[in-house]
Amino acid sequence: MPRNKLSDFEVHIREEISKNLKRITKSKGINQTQLSDKLGIPASTLSGYFAKRSTPNAGMVQKISDALGVKKSDIDPRCADGFNKDRNQKTFDLKKAIDNDEVMSYGGKQLSKLEKEMVKRILEGK
Repeated sequence: MPRNKLSDFEVHIREEISKNLKRITKSKGINQTQLSDKLGIPASTLSGYFAKRSTPNAGMVQKISDALGVKKSDIDPRCADGFNKDRNQKTFDLKKAIDNDEVMSYGGKQLSKLEKEMVKRILEGK
């Protein structure tokens, strides 16, 4: 069964993580085998991160950053302080778009007033 296609964002994250891991391990003088041994994970799992085949979850990013003695954000850009601020801005823009009738539902059908209110409540966490 074929895998789902990655979004441009997911591809970008994998590229950044790979680039960061390569840079950090080179500067620390540690190779993938040594790092996988230190982490207690299969070398194939770690090589997936280096080769952009897979993305480490938050727990693994923490484990890798601890093992390398760096901040999580040095490995994964999603851990940077400004990352969540950008996501909140996008949420604000979506609310604005709903109010301005710029958002359509599936199939191009315009959202009803009730649907707009439900989406806004979901975005606000209510």
